[in-house]
Amino acid sequence: MKKAFFTTALLAVAASHAAAQTIVTPSNLQGWAPNFISAFGTVAITATQPRGAGTGSLELTGTGSADRTRYAFGTPRNGVGLGKLNALSTLSFDWFRSSSSTTSAWHVPVFRLTIADPGQQINFFELVWEYEYQFQNSLNSAPTNQWINNQDLLEGNWYRGASVGFGCTTLYFSCLRRSTNWGFSADAYVYGISIGTGGGWADAFNGFADDVRIGFGTAPVTSFDFETQVAVIPEPSTYALLASGLVGLFAVQRRRRRA
Repeated sequence: MKKAFFTTALLAVAASHAAAQTIVTPSNLQGWAPNFISAFGTVAITATQPRGAGTGSLELTGTGSADRTRYAFGTPRNGVGLGKLNALSTLSFDWFRSSSSTTSAWHVPVFRLTIADPGQQINFFELVWEYEYQFQNSLNSAPTNQWINNQDLLEGNWYRGASVGFGCTTLYFSCLRRSTNWGFSADAYVYGISIGTGGGWADAFNGFADDVRIGFGTAPVTSFDFETQVAVIPEPSTYALLASGLVGLFAVQRRRRRA
């Protein structure tokens, strides 16, 4: 009985996690959209570099410093947005840098949070996470041709505005961190997230992103999975066949116990 209850509980947990996943496809963007596109920058869901067993991922490309691109998701600039900034409990994404990129070796997809802070009378501001800001007094080369999974952004270094951003790498302690609510007041909330390229990146960049995860407090975590198409759901007959196979397996196990 305990085993049956435990199995049921596991299935319930798995189902709840699956329900929190949002599949984003070219035909159903689920609120995501490209923006801040300039020059020859491009961003789209493609099948070029699928993550895991998926069918696609978000691809970002650029050819020089004038190329900008972002893929964004958000809520209107009023109300409570996605949630309170100081309640962020999960924030991560997967990224991939292609070895065909000729821009600086520490450039990977950039993650941004769009913030409103009534306590500081700020209606629009961005917190920016870049790979290069994570290393004190050095610019480390990013891994290439491999997915970096579950990049934890909560414990990373961010900047807010050029006055902080240009010193964040060399003046490491000027980076903004979660421990001080990233320099915002307790009234700040998140109303947008985006993935894109950085400003002033010279030469070519080709990268990918996927599995954006965001959660506030104890609320369920939302996972955005970029795919070229929704996975095919098995027909009812397939489920029936699977169920009959499980019944047969249990029957064999019972006979063995009796023997």
